[in-house]
Parts: sequence; structure tokens; C-alpha cells
Amino acid sequence: MLGSSDMDMRSFGLDYGISPFGHGDGFVRPIDDLADVYRSRCRVLTLDEWDDPSAFLRYVDNACRLTSAFQ
Repeated sequence: MLGSSDMDMRSFGLDYGISPFGHGDGFVRPIDDLADVYRSRCRVLTLDEWDDPSAFLRYVDNACRLTSAFQ
């Protein structure tokens, strides 16, 4: 299964997301390979970084919140 199902009123009323299902190695293997690439590029986010983001990151986060209804 790809995606997620959010169980809240906003999601039920406004978001029309889907969760596609697939099976078989031809479907699953490329997705697993892509997930491996993503994991290889990740790093741990420390508690200090989470608790005290830079001014730029706060700006980006707030801009994303303001425009979330349009995304």
C-alpha cells in the first residue's frame, strides 16, 4: 500500500487522497529500491535541531502552513 489514510474530519471533508495497493515483485521491488535510496540520504534529526530551528526553517515552515490549502 502506498500513501496513508488520515482519520480526521478535515481529511474526510477536504482531502480526497487515495491509497493504491499493488503486489508482485515487479511492483514492489522498484519502490523498495527507491526507499533504500531515500534512507541512504537521510540523517538523524537531533532533539536540539527540532527544538530550536533556524529562522529560515521557521519561515519555510510557516509559509508551508499558510499555503497548505493550495497544495
